[in-house]
Amino acid sequence: MEDAFIGRQAILDLQKSVYAYEILFRSGLKNAFDPNLDGNVATQSVMVNAMLNFGMKKLVSNRKAFINFTEKNLLSRAPKLLPPDSIVVEVLETVQPTPEILEAVRDLKDAGYKIALDDFVLLPGYEPLINMADIIKVDFRMTTDPEERANLRKVLPPHVRLLAEKIETEDEFRQAVEDGYVLFQGYFFCKPVVLHQKRLTNNELSRIRLLKEVNRPNFD
Repeated sequence: MEDAFIGRQAILDLQKSVYAYEILFRSGLKNAFDPNLDGNVATQSVMVNAMLNFGMKKLVSNRKAFINFTEKNLLSRAPKLLPPDSIVVEVLETVQPTPEILEAVRDLKDAGYKIALDDFVLLPGYEPLINMADIIKVDFRMTTDPEERANLRKVLPPHVRLLAEKIETEDEFRQAVEDGYVLFQGYFFCKPVVLHQKRLTNNELSRIRLLKEVNRPNFD
């Protein structure tokens, strides 16, 4: 037996009610991500822990789970191991809008998955990804210019919902609301929590295969 760990942080709406949860990789009780860890491994661990060791229902109840996906994860269609009604596919800021990535994201959209762009910065060439996005996350610690934050609502397509990330004060929350942001995440509301429980050790590949099998439409 060994411990399984996972992080969870609430995402709130305008009424400060829980809209969803971001599910985060954690390797122990320390509430921080190891920057030296391979992102592909982290995503795989989050998926396995969420579905097999904890259970999505226990983690998020009837809300959706935001999960980060790297370029490799997207190209391999890893999100399809999880039901489309249970997750939001969060495209990391390091993912470039190559033709292959755009095809993968379009495939996920067609399959019913919601798409979020993480740590968004408006750059040339990202228009196709923006048009496919349902939610765009803006890091208030990274995008510090209030005018730049406000302008995003004016230039982005109206169907995109803006999520203000890393909100730390009441003033930042109020300003985000005034600027058209409708979802919120950050220490002002709550810090991520680390959940852990005992798990049975087994082969990681077998766990991924099991995850795929139990999500088949005609599961026996």
